[in-house]
Amino acid sequence: MVKEYTPKSMKLTGIMIEDMIKELEIPLENTTLHGVVKIADQTFTLYKVPAPYDQIDVFYGSYWDVNDIIPNYYFTRQAINEFNLTPIVENEKRKMVCRWTSIYREYEAEYRFLYNRKNEEKYRLRFLTDPDFDPADWEQFKVLEELFKQE
Repeated sequence: MVKEYTPKSMKLTGIMIEDMIKELEIPLENTTLHGVVKIADQTFTLYKVPAPYDQIDVFYGSYWDVNDIIPNYYFTRQAINEFNLTPIVENEKRKMVCRWTSIYREYEAEYRFLYNRKNEEKYRLRFLTDPDFDPADWEQFKVLEELFKQE
């Protein structure tokens, strides 16, 4: 039975859209139809992927809504480089985020890989003392502090 989902924020494990499956080079014939996401008059098909990819969590939702369900310690590759964090290792366990974006009522699915950096040395104590600590905000504040020091 095919499940029908709304575009609201959700976390699904081992369930991906076709573009993600292509990115991971999983043959589509090795997947099974799982469900659909209906947004306005468009439909995105969701597939259940085989092991070991079936362990990957995927956060789905609109741009702002999905941010509310992604823990603050997940970073994109770009943020890891920008914040000078521990580099990504070859077989590092990753998660994905898929955001529904709209351009003139035409919806697209934009996705990225996310990497856990909760144990990053410069953040570890902050996460222990404040579970809602947001490293991106903290890093931005540090940049602003440096700008004001220069003036």
